Amino acid sequence: WDSIGHYYRRLSAQDITRICHKISTPPTLGQSGYAHRQYVTGAGERDRMGMSDGQVSIGERRGVRAIRRAFASLFNVREGRAGYEAIRRRFVNDSRLNGTHLCILIIAMLIASVGLNTDSTECIVGAMLICPLMGSVLAISYSVATADRHLFRDALLGLAIQVAICLATSTIYFLVSPLSIETNELLANSSPTVWDVLVALAGGFAGGLGNSRKQEPATLIAGVAVATALMPPLCASGCGIAMQDLSMFGGAFYEFALNVVFISFAAYLVLLALHV
Repeated sequence: WDSIGHYYRRLSAQDITRICHKISTPPTLGQSGYAHRQYVTGAGERDRMGMSDGQVSIGERRGVRAIRRAFASLFNVREGRAGYEAIRRRFVNDSRLNGTHLCILIIAMLIASVGLNTDSTECIVGAMLICPLMGSVLAISYSVATADRHLFRDALLGLAIQVAICLATSTIYFLVSPLSIETNELLANSSPTVWDVLVALAGGFAGGLGNSRKQEPATLIAGVAVATALMPPLCASGCGIAMQDLSMFGGAFYEFALNVVFISFAAYLVLLALHV
């Protein structure tokens, strides 16, 4: 300490002023080393952004943060979410079986059978719009996301009952139908592909998100039902039973099962993300 004090006592006022100026002035972009990297940006952040020394500025960092905040706000799926009780009531009511529900299901199945038998896309789309099967599928995903065993049992049992009614309706129709040719729609709905899985995942995401909104999701759920096409494969399965064609029944029912599993899985992930 005596040596240091002796050194500073020998400095002139001009030397002391120059030293203080260097200490108080922040490093410039032309400088290198640890101090420069700490002032401009953290070394780890600079490496993650793939930028070299001298390319990052404080203004650019603020711009990146602003863009991130804008995207986070734009894709914030939790905004506009309904209350917990409203979401639960919506899922439970859509999966509840009653006389009206079952009558609409049988009518939708008859329309879909006519559409497959006559190769009519309009009839098939109309049947999917009024088909109430989607409610039970989404209720299964909700019950798993909320660990509600009672609702899971009821939703699974309700889906099984509806599947049995659909198979019985389509089988009876194709047994009495005078048209016995295999149309393009029948063949298309008994041959599952990877695209069916992708559509089911997208439909499940939209269905889970739509049922959690404050707005009534009737239009959205109808669109999901058309896109994922739950009913036509089930109808084609009944045709396979009526024609005693195990290959057609297996392929069509497998496509239906794939749709159910991946719709439920995607909706389950969405509901978990929303913390319902």
